[in-house]
Amino acid sequence: MTQNKQGYKEIAAEIKRQILDGSLAAGSRLDSERRLAELWQVERTTIRRALDLLCSERLIVKRSGCPTIVAESMPQISFINTSQSGNVMNHHFITPVYRRFAELCGHGGYRSIAMSIAGAGQLDSFEAALSQSRGIVLCDNVPVDFLKTVKSKKLPCVLMSERAYGFRSVLIDNDIGLSQAVGHLVSLGHRKIAYLGGDRIFLNSLARADGFRHALYSLGIEESRPVIQFCGWTVEQGRESMKRLLYEHPEITAVCCVNDDVALGACRAAGELGLKVPDDISVVGFGDTINKDRAEILLTTIHVPYDRFARELYRALIQEMEHPYEDPAAVLVETELVVRNTTTKLQ
Repeated sequence: MTQNKQGYKEIAAEIKRQILDGSLAAGSRLDSERRLAELWQVERTTIRRALDLLCSERLIVKRSGCPTIVAESMPQISFINTSQSGNVMNHHFITPVYRRFAELCGHGGYRSIAMSIAGAGQLDSFEAALSQSRGIVLCDNVPVDFLKTVKSKKLPCVLMSERAYGFRSVLIDNDIGLSQAVGHLVSLGHRKIAYLGGDRIFLNSLARADGFRHALYSLGIEESRPVIQFCGWTVEQGRESMKRLLYEHPEITAVCCVNDDVALGACRAAGELGLKVPDDISVVGFGDTINKDRAEILLTTIHVPYDRFARELYRALIQEMEHPYEDPAAVLVETELVVRNTTTKLQ
């Protein structure tokens, strides 16, 4: 192993690589925590966190008083993020879904492997992952050549937050979510409502913008050109875009955002401009992902039930494994409005 000091995720990733390529065979012992800490030049707590992560993916077995060993071979299900949207284990939406999905796989007798394979020239890595997999989940903006490869190999596959002909999909019901958000704001008297965030690439982004348009129309708010401003997905992008939005459209009294990070940035921008949330402008997020220790304000948002999303993913993949390509369809997971402190009646 390398002698360079690493974080626990990097250490876990290296041990995982050795397990997957056969360098660490099923049933073989790992070095003790003390020895691994010496090899990696880190504290034993760092090693312990890395091993706990590998345990959660059922790659190793830890028992009190016994050596840690590589788990016996189990049928593998691969959970792959194919976009540039971040690591599977460090993403506001994918991570909680995957953790629950991995638990379900374990209960079903499968071991789950999470990985990110994105960017040009990654088809070889993708094919290597497929060769070891009994089934596969693909997340977010999946490249066409990846989809063709899966089809050619007849490998059971389910898409997460993506649609493609001939594949089962599990999706957030973005139309329902935006209908809840806009309906809530309209009930508070708001009529000048804007949509902020996302891009023109990801399905969730486009679907939420469309859901915003549909909600305005269905609620009788006549907007020939509704105010929709794509800006990205981060807090800082939301902050900068909100400033531009309020400069260009001072009549706006409420904003629906593509996710909670953009909503948090929008709230910060309003404060920097001397506006109070929600007294001067109401803000609604999407996802219910803001950690309490991150937020300076309790955000009204659209909650996504991650547990149900994971269960639908697992159920769809098992169906695909048992009845391949029989009836590919999309499952829509409904959302729920959570009203907190960033929306109020129009003054």
